[in-house]
Amino acid sequence: LHDIDANYTHGEALTSRKAEEILRGFKKAYQVLLDNNFKAKDLRCDNETSHIFLNYLNQDANLTHQKVPPNNHRSNPAETAVRDFKNHFIAMRAGLPDTYPKNRWDLLLPLCNLTHNILRPSQIQPNLSAHQLIHGNYDYNKHPLAPAGCMVIAYDNPNVRPTWAEHGVEGFYIGPSKEHYRSHICYI
Repeated sequence: LHDIDANYTHGEALTSRKAEEILRGFKKAYQVLLDNNFKAKDLRCDNETSHIFLNYLNQDANLTHQKVPPNNHRSNPAETAVRDFKNHFIAMRAGLPDTYPKNRWDLLLPLCNLTHNILRPSQIQPNLSAHQLIHGNYDYNKHPLAPAGCMVIAYDNPNVRPTWAEHGVEGFYIGPSKEHYRSHICYI
């Protein structure tokens, strides 16, 4: 999903290309914008958009939409934004250690959404990042960032580990924990 005014791109993992799954992904991504008081005025959709999706836009979401001409992706600004997002995600995956499980790429999407939008300037206020316009300032002191998938030793609480066990367990960094101060989300 791409908001042109904010220049904000949000990616969601889909389990298939079925119409219902694409609709689920759209709803989840669009809810991020709605939660931050950004409502679409008009949607530009790919020419291959399903009837299920278009019915949802017309009836349930009450959103107007336009289809882009067939075989002309240049007329849809979201196409270039999605291409940039995919390139950012591919570069992120390329930096992963060889031991990172390749089938857990979906865990890196929240970090990719964050870092990609921090790097993009907003269209309506170019002195702000796309992330800053939608979510507000990102506080690096509260939520420090690390390279995606880097190896970590996660502290193992003495209440849950055996007496002579190691004090940490190996894992991978997959993003900051926004609910906790200076904490990280790790895949173990």
